[in-house]
Amino acid sequence: MAPCRGGACPSGQSCCADVCVDARTSTNICGGCGVVGPPVAHGSVGCIASACGVAACDPGFADCDGGASTGCETDVATDPAQCGACGVRFGPQQACVGGVCTSAMRCPAVPCGSGQSCCGAGFADCNGGLADGCETALDSPTNCGACGLVCPRGGACVNGACTPGGCNGGAPYAPGRTGTYLLRDGLR
Repeated sequence: MAPCRGGACPSGQSCCADVCVDARTSTNICGGCGVVGPPVAHGSVGCIASACGVAACDPGFADCDGGASTGCETDVATDPAQCGACGVRFGPQQACVGGVCTSAMRCPAVPCGSGQSCCGAGFADCNGGLADGCETALDSPTNCGACGLVCPRGGACVNGACTPGGCNGGAPYAPGRTGTYLLRDGLR
């Protein structure tokens, strides 16, 4: 900031308290001498083209309505209509967790944003990806009751347990058990 010379300043600047300032961009002299922008909720005030407004928002917040008087009014970490940024809506069966659209298949006992998933019965988060949540059904021969638990060759997965081909009404095969089993691959 240069001192004013005879009350005059270079083009685009104003003489305020004997100092030349750019009233178009100066946060403390916005639009004229003595004009200071009001505080901004969840952000900082700035001066753009001689008007006070939002210069920056705190992490996790955004100025989605564009109004200087409301500041950075939107919590983009949890807002369903502004997830991570203004105008980003999540899809069905999703929630906004930490500003990311994630699967809503989460356990209420697990705190949001913890990175842990708790799936409903018969499902698991086998790939560890928060974006797709509980993506794996645990009723297949390759994920039977748990991620990666593979049933023996020819076996089936019934109610999360391996069975030899799904015999005996879906009851798991056990040596010595009485009942009718299908003879398959040498198993009874």
